Amino acid sequence: MPREEIVVTTKVPGRFHGRAEARESFEALRAALGLDAIDLLLIQWPLPRLGKYVDTWRTLIDLQEEGLVRSIGVSNFTPDHIRRLQDETGLAPAVN
Repeated sequence: MPREEIVVTTKVPGRFHGRAEARESFEALRAALGLDAIDLLLIQWPLPRLGKYVDTWRTLIDLQEEGLVRSIGVSNFTPDHIRRLQDETGLAPAVN
């Protein structure tokens, strides 16, 4: 099947919250999948007790701006979590 006919979605797990950790997770995921870019990258869940999901979101924004990820989103976030992402970065997730 041609690559353009497949939408590849994957998630940054909670143990990789933070700027450097999220990038490390993305690079490992990309290598494991054997892809140059990911179509949709999600933060698996906000893990609020760590308080790093906004930093993780900033890394996803960077990856999108670098052309390594087409769309970015979140999974299992509440409206308050999403509002915080948007308030602090100016960008809302494409999906939740």
